[in-house]
Amino acid sequence: MALLSSLISVSPEIPLFISNSLPIRDFDFLKQFFQNPVYSNRGASGIDGIISTTAGISTAKKSPVILVIGDLAFHYDSNVLHMLKKYQIPILIILMNNSGGSIFEYLPVYSDSEEFATYFKADTEIDFGSLVKACGLEYCIVDSASTFKNSIKKFMDKPGQIVLELKFDSIKSKEKKDMLKTEILTIFESEL
Repeated sequence: MALLSSLISVSPEIPLFISNSLPIRDFDFLKQFFQNPVYSNRGASGIDGIISTTAGISTAKKSPVILVIGDLAFHYDSNVLHMLKKYQIPILIILMNNSGGSIFEYLPVYSDSEEFATYFKADTEIDFGSLVKACGLEYCIVDSASTFKNSIKKFMDKPGQIVLELKFDSIKSKEKKDMLKTEILTIFESEL
């Protein structure tokens, strides 16, 4: 999120939509770094209709838009992907693929067990690249910071319909986030 805020700060007028679940929680921790207008909403299940809503914002604002979304929310609204291409909606989708349902790893229900993996984790096992390409959208798997930077710059220079997929291990990510939050809070507390 911090890298994204610095990359899109050159165009503070471009709306940013942050999906529910982990993306909005990560954003909330770093929101002061974003200058762009930020949108979010809560569907019936919390994560449904996110891509459609973002496309609506782009259409209403007559502006390119950036969406940060998790893999389950992306899957729930993937039927709209072909419409993005058909109506040439300028949208950059940053797909955070942590193998689904990782929000539950932050809650007391979490345990490293077969039951948790079966009933809470909800890995879709979808090949999102094939799905995106089948709908005629541009797709890129992000394997480095430079790939991410170049892809964002490409969209900012010439908006289109682009999906960037970032795959990562949800447990390692949680451990890193917890460590960073602890370090940041320690710094703030020492300043008081």
